Amino acid sequence: MSQDEQGATASVKIEAEETSSASFEAIRARYVIGCDGAHSIVRKSQAIPFAGHSLPGRFWLLDAELDWGRSQEHVYTWAHRDGIIVMIPLPGSRQWRIYVQMVQYDKDSEEVTLERIRNVFAERTGEPGAVIGQASWLSDFQIHQRMVTTYRQGNVFLAGDAAHIHSPAGGQGLNTGIADAYNLAWKLALVLRKQAREQLLETYEIERLPVAQDVLHRSEEQSELIFSQRSLTSKLIMPVLGRLMQLPAVQQHLALAGSQLLVNYRTSPLSIISNQPHRRFLVRGGRKVAGLQEVRAGDRAPQATFHDASAGRPGTVFQLFEDGKSHLLLFSGKKRNRVEVFEAATSLARRLAAQWGALITPHVVCTDMPAPSSQDSSLILDPDHSLHMPYHVNGPALVLLRPDSYIGFRSNSLDHNALCEYLRTFFVPKGA
Repeated sequence: MSQDEQGATASVKIEAEETSSASFEAIRARYVIGCDGAHSIVRKSQAIPFAGHSLPGRFWLLDAELDWGRSQEHVYTWAHRDGIIVMIPLPGSRQWRIYVQMVQYDKDSEEVTLERIRNVFAERTGEPGAVIGQASWLSDFQIHQRMVTTYRQGNVFLAGDAAHIHSPAGGQGLNTGIADAYNLAWKLALVLRKQAREQLLETYEIERLPVAQDVLHRSEEQSELIFSQRSLTSKLIMPVLGRLMQLPAVQQHLALAGSQLLVNYRTSPLSIISNQPHRRFLVRGGRKVAGLQEVRAGDRAPQATFHDASAGRPGTVFQLFEDGKSHLLLFSGKKRNRVEVFEAATSLARRLAAQWGALITPHVVCTDMPAPSSQDSSLILDPDHSLHMPYHVNGPALVLLRPDSYIGFRSNSLDHNALCEYLRTFFVPKGA
């Protein structure tokens, strides 16, 4: 594969099964996205370094039915001097994902077979009567901790395992790869439609590379804790860790971290806050809860419910993302019967729709409808503040939601000038 300023050209080998012959075809594209895994040909063709190291030992991995008396509502782990075994139930079936660590393992002389796995399982777990059935697939692998130094080189991008590979501890691989692809896809789509400037693509690496670095760091730490054969770790740390894992607060934090709902892009140039308020606190149930500053530009948009007055039905924030566009929430504030604020929000929505309508869908959010006759854009009613509260909004505010469900811009006023300045930095208005 080669590239120039206008795009990239890939020479693809095409094999015909009928004749066993092969031919080459040149495919030309404006951009290339390498999603071709740990052995990425795209990455190698651009000589992008894939720095890192391998962890000792190997793992056997399989999906199989298991006949035993334990519930499929839990994950089970056995620690053994020769390596741990982890059993993870797969939803909607009797199958289990089974990890078998082999501390001492010679790949050339010890082939992984189902019978060998059954023997190791019985030896390490001591589970009476447990029988591993037929496996839908099985494999062996070594853990590698590697990542690229750049997510982009010219017109070539990398995503998923082509950009980073790491320990399966924590189960972060699939989430990280999907988030890479989603982050890049909407930006590429807008640039190709000439609705966004080329510099928008620079934010892909700015936002996603630090996430991968953090995932690699945390997964290696978790691997050290989970897979370590050091006597100190096994005898002292693991029992303490086991007790901590039983605490609801620890479980909740690990669930949020593992789901990557805590990932944010606050330091990205695509995340801007205008008229940032002083920190405030609300008291709920005897606890101090941080106020207006909690949800910031760069954070994942909180889910919330509301009444879609324009469509005459209930709605949710996440339903807005189904059209692949950005959505602007124009809050008129919690106070009722503020006709002048409502009219200002409605007027701003009209101007934004006229100038940025192909890119953004504006929604006026109010607690009641003081002037229904003048409303001609999307109207969201929030009488119980179920939308205001998750976004920590009291007065008039603007919250721009990106297509990938992150907050791009936030203003704690109806600041049209600040919003348009932000938009013009990365996007192209209608007719430009």
